[in-house]
Amino acid sequence: MDNPIRLIGPLGKPIRCFADLPADPADVIVLQGRPGERFKVKAWESNGHMEYSARRETLWEEIDPSEIHLGKTVAAMENKRLGETDADRAARVRRNCIRSSGRARKVVRRTCKAMGATTLLTLTYRALEVDLVRVKLDLKLFAQRMQRLYPEFCFVAAFEKQQRGAWHMHLACRKLPDLLPAKNGVKVRSFNVIRAVWRAVVKEREGNIDVSRRAQSIRSAARIASYIASYIAKDFTEGEKWSNRYAVYGGAMDDGPDGRSTLRIRPPKELMLGFVSGALEAIEIGVGLMLPGSPVATMRFSRDRGVFYLAAEPPLPLMCQESSA
Repeated sequence: MDNPIRLIGPLGKPIRCFADLPADPADVIVLQGRPGERFKVKAWESNGHMEYSARRETLWEEIDPSEIHLGKTVAAMENKRLGETDADRAARVRRNCIRSSGRARKVVRRTCKAMGATTLLTLTYRALEVDLVRVKLDLKLFAQRMQRLYPEFCFVAAFEKQQRGAWHMHLACRKLPDLLPAKNGVKVRSFNVIRAVWRAVVKEREGNIDVSRRAQSIRSAARIASYIASYIAKDFTEGEKWSNRYAVYGGAMDDGPDGRSTLRIRPPKELMLGFVSGALEAIEIGVGLMLPGSPVATMRFSRDRGVFYLAAEPPLPLMCQESSA
């Protein structure tokens, strides 16, 4: 049967194995999913950046349990895990990584846009630093010291392993000022201050920085967000399981549950706009939500999956203000 099947037991509990089956099979509710005609649409906006998505809804309808063989259906659900081969297990892990990577990349992408990131900063080690836990502690200490010198300093960081095995970090941050106060209070070039702070953190392991900020062309937050998010996807396939793939430091003051004030960057939440009658209407609404003069960063539509996605950048005047902020 091509359409998906869900089995629901008493109190709405999903049935995934024989142990979940109730004593009386009549207590089992069988639901069959089929593609609907409507599309569920969502939108997100921050700093003039807009993301819009539309997904075909799945309709779940109760069917007569006699239409399926209950025992075989439950056995198939249970044996899907118990009888899987190494290749099946590897494929399942890859699928889970893709889903987790997508969620992490969305958080990173939207955080970069909400922050208004226009600068890329890379932190490297001369020594062969292979301990990711220590690397993350170095990054935390670097952020703390930089925020003492420049309280507005905030960034989203992704970790990448070089071919030689050493870790380094890519940071998306707002435009840095030309001058920053050094240890003695005298203002010097920000590049030199950042490099001195990083080298003070890594000490005998030595390190260097690279600041990428194009003066001739506008580097948008959307492009930087895409660049940083690409490392998130790479780390999900190569990184350690359960390890954080990115880090966020700085932002607006936020009072936590313990009463302490901490710096946080929180992108706005996605808005559920409701349902529309079909794909064409979903696309028209997405295009209509764009600000006048907004360039399209990404647009794709999958007829097979029933998914439409649109990402638009701010209009050119807003991008210029964002780049110079």
